[in-house]
Amino acid sequence: MPELLQGTALMWYIANNEHWRTWTSFIGSFQEFFLPRDYFSKLLEKVTRRKKGIDEPFKMYMENCSLIELMQLAEEFEELERDRETSGNTLGRTGHD
Repeated sequence: MPELLQGTALMWYIANNEHWRTWTSFIGSFQEFFLPRDYFSKLLEKVTRRKKGIDEPFKMYMENCSLIELMQLAEEFEELERDRETSGNTLGRTGHD
């Protein structure tokens, strides 16, 4: 993993890497530390409002947006965010799995 990270993310990883036992734990911690709490709900809102531009070719619209996949991904992350909020999870800041 350290080969993929740089700067603040690398420093954060080095300081915390002994605390994660699963990929899911790492991802939850990473998201909590680096993303605003409402990131995924805003992403979902942005994706659901995305419309094809008047002069935008349909093929480009589909390549750039892949709306259905983005919506599914955003919904999954929204569910993770809700779970994290209801569990009082503070991974990445004070405690870890």
